[in-house]
Amino acid sequence: MTEPTDLLEHAMQLITEPESGVAEVHDRLARRQRNRRLAVGAVVVAIWLVIGVVALAFRSPDDAVPIQPPPPSPTVSPGSVDARGWPGGGHNPAGVYSWNALGSDSQFMHNHYSQGHGDVYVDVSRERLGRLVPHHGQPVTVFGYEGTYRRFTSKGRTREEWMVDIRGTTVTLGVLEQRESPQTELAEAHEIIESIRVEVPAETGALGFRLIFTLTTNNWQNAG
Repeated sequence: MTEPTDLLEHAMQLITEPESGVAEVHDRLARRQRNRRLAVGAVVVAIWLVIGVVALAFRSPDDAVPIQPPPPSPTVSPGSVDARGWPGGGHNPAGVYSWNALGSDSQFMHNHYSQGHGDVYVDVSRERLGRLVPHHGQPVTVFGYEGTYRRFTSKGRTREEWMVDIRGTTVTLGVLEQRESPQTELAEAHEIIESIRVEVPAETGALGFRLIFTLTTNNWQNAG
């Protein structure tokens, strides 16, 4: 005859075993779903890798992105400015002109055809090539070089003067009023001085250079 306690233990087993069996089934299902998701993800990644390799293998050279070289550094070509020489006699058209240090040591021009007095002169002179002389006046910058400036009056004529050393040679620029001139004429002379730039053509050698300047009107002619 079965004892009552045995019957009770058997009944408890019937109650608890189904619950533990259900939990195990749920765990197995969850693991299978995780494994399935991982497998699908790996397959997708593998497919994309294969597509990328095939695309690279069959890409034509024209599809390749060219490698652009770095832009060249800016350079200044000596002698690149297309400029006339010193203004000649008669009317000289507005434009770009030059004074060559290897030519005449002094050049003059004046505003002969202006509507005013026509008594304003602009001149450029140099010392012997390779010679430097002391400057006169207060320190200033002359078209990028250290130089001097002074203004003085002699015998009723007013002169402005700039001195600057270029490639071992002292150059002097001047603006001269023969008599009191309209401010517009003086302003035009100052525009010429301010437009001056130094150029070193390749064929001029160690001491050679020229000054490039601009005339904005046809009022100026050679006064040398």
